[in-house]
Amino acid sequence: MNIERLLTTSRAIVPGKIKSAGGKPEDLSPTDIEKVSFQAIMEAIPSVLPDAVATLVGGQKFPDITIKLHNEVEGVEVKSTRNASNPWSVTGGSIMEGNRIETVNEVWVMFTRLAGMVETRTRPYADAVCDLAVTHSPRYILDMEITREESLFAKLKVSYEDVRKSDAPFDFFRKYLADKAKGGGGHPWWTDTENEVTAPPLIRFWGDLEGEEQKRLLVEAYALFAGDLLFGSPKIKYNSFAMHLVRNHSVICKNIRDPFSAGGRRLVMGGAMAPAVFRRFSDMLPDIKAAVLFLNPNQPKAWIEWKERIIELAPQKDHALLKRIFKEKP
Repeated sequence: MNIERLLTTSRAIVPGKIKSAGGKPEDLSPTDIEKVSFQAIMEAIPSVLPDAVATLVGGQKFPDITIKLHNEVEGVEVKSTRNASNPWSVTGGSIMEGNRIETVNEVWVMFTRLAGMVETRTRPYADAVCDLAVTHSPRYILDMEITREESLFAKLKVSYEDVRKSDAPFDFFRKYLADKAKGGGGHPWWTDTENEVTAPPLIRFWGDLEGEEQKRLLVEAYALFAGDLLFGSPKIKYNSFAMHLVRNHSVICKNIRDPFSAGGRRLVMGGAMAPAVFRRFSDMLPDIKAAVLFLNPNQPKAWIEWKERIIELAPQKDHALLKRIFKEKP
């Protein structure tokens, strides 16, 4: 079944129905638009696909409308926007499609702009996907003005069907999102790890934490990001830890450098003067070792390899200081 002709006929009906309803089009809710779109399809069916049966599913299901002809089922996802500055783009559904109606084969999108001139367009859903947005989960961004060759699936050389049928659809986009974030100076919190991350539901400020929890998080910071904290550029050296706090612990630290660098240069091993971040590193080293071993279970050489990696990352001027710290601490 090809419902393109049915939807072409239907989309011409939608604006008239919206105008005849009276009131401002932009005041219509998404549910109202679903109903109007469904009515337009029902009106077009007798002359285009008289044996077809359309059903308005609505709710949280994807897609919103199913059209069945004999034993074949296709779907229509209804979208609308009131954004006058970008009238043909909107956030679509989750890439996981956990609420998809399994009997549906191809999905089309019926998109109505309500700002300014009321107009409805239709096209295959996959051809309208131009990008991804990451909210509580990765979601498609739909754009009714791109060409099929400009769709995200075409650019990544993967089909929409392959993605939706995969047990791990996010894997298709992991590198794309990470590269995109880096290119824009962002931090891809949703791609840092293959593992599921569950942060506490309540956001807290660093200053509200008990001293023991602050210490535990500082130890964790050195175990994970010592290279950045000790030798990174001043502009970005604390960024990884700041993102880690938000992503994994729901903690916001407004002055992220203070827990590490407050106090300026201080004495460390052997009476040498060094930035405070080194002194805290030295003081916490036994706990950092325990954290590294905990993060790398069943890897007896993990601590040795971790120390070697930190020394490799260090500029030559800090090698002697690091070796002294590692020698005199466990």
